[in-house]
Amino acid sequence: MNDKIIYLSVSALNSYIEKKYKFDPYLKEVYIKGEVSNCKLHSNGNLYFTIKDNKTKIDATKFKGSDYSHLKEGDTVYVKASLNFFMGFGQQRLTVQEIKLDSVGDLYRRLIELRDKLSKEGIFSSIHKKRVPKFSNNIAVITASTGAAIQDIKRTILRRYPIANINVYSSLVQGDQSINDIIKNLKIADNDNNDVIILARGGGSIEDLWSFNSEEVVRAVFACKTPVVTGVGHETDTTLVDYVADIRASTPTAAAEIVTPYTIDDIKNHVSLMSNKMTTLINEKVNRLKKDLLSYSNSYIIKNYNYREYEKLLNFKTEKINNLINNKILIKRNYLEKNIVKFKSIDLMKYYTNKFNFIIENFENNSPLGILKKGYSITYSSSGERISSTEAVSIGDSINIKFNDGDVTAEVINISKNEVYHDEK
Repeated sequence: MNDKIIYLSVSALNSYIEKKYKFDPYLKEVYIKGEVSNCKLHSNGNLYFTIKDNKTKIDATKFKGSDYSHLKEGDTVYVKASLNFFMGFGQQRLTVQEIKLDSVGDLYRRLIELRDKLSKEGIFSSIHKKRVPKFSNNIAVITASTGAAIQDIKRTILRRYPIANINVYSSLVQGDQSINDIIKNLKIADNDNNDVIILARGGGSIEDLWSFNSEEVVRAVFACKTPVVTGVGHETDTTLVDYVADIRASTPTAAAEIVTPYTIDDIKNHVSLMSNKMTTLINEKVNRLKKDLLSYSNSYIIKNYNYREYEKLLNFKTEKINNLINNKILIKRNYLEKNIVKFKSIDLMKYYTNKFNFIIENFENNSPLGILKKGYSITYSSSGERISSTEAVSIGDSINIKFNDGDVTAEVINISKNEVYHDEK
């Protein structure tokens, strides 16, 4: 054994380390952020706990004098302390002077607890989600009237759907008074005949956005009869109103796009397409009817038996129908340009198709051929003159009888006259 080596006792070593801790100025006052674990409040009033991060930990003691009974496992804290070495145990330990709870960590914990509570109630369920209209004439916007969010929303809606009315409900969006202000404006907007409500604000910290995590605001959104679209914060921000809203948008601008799914150009193109389709269908119907009318006008009866008046009537009716249809199309096209959103192309086409069919059916029922179709016939002499009385025929005469589907030649073999009764005076 080397006589020059000096072996220290454990006490001597720990005493040396203790002096190092005591005289090191950097260990007199240290500031540490960490997570609380193994938190125990002793009966003597002292608080014993461990502060840790994801790599290591250190024990700490807060001597009695302040109430830290609310401190819990998992809380993030800011600690002011001195680092001491206890010779008797051979351990280092923080002696804490101040403990501050991390407000963000506390808010996040409260957020998770409230989210779980409301989720169990079922108010976040998709069965409660209302459908946002494809065309909204009145769009409510609840946000700060002086913020960037309202400018982004207005600019987007006016670009995409300029015929919409934008109803702004100026509201506080952060601070102690904002919760009641948001709830008040939600109720007003919900009762103001709006088609959809945008609830929005710009980005911020969890403290800035906390009003949108409050239970009162979440329940107010859930109670709205009008569909609600939220656009709170930036794309990465998520608040509890996003869970309860009918649709959650990543930003205020995205919310404005969601409530205007079809642009004004989309609508114009759709109306033009439906108008052309309707015009084509009506023209096809008119052409078919013209063809039928032409066939009737070339029939044997019309051309040879003094039915020129009916031919004139047919031409008059045809021209009247054409003018009626053309005028109606022109009127409705002008109407569509002025009231493009309210246009219901399918219903309009059905209405005028039915009306047109009624006119044609009425005309056909009162035309000569229409009468024949009802079971009547027309009788002519062999010389082509129409016979309307028994006085015009004699037994043995040859006659022609016109039916709907053809002619019959017959000989008169009997004449029976109806008796005429006269009232006795």
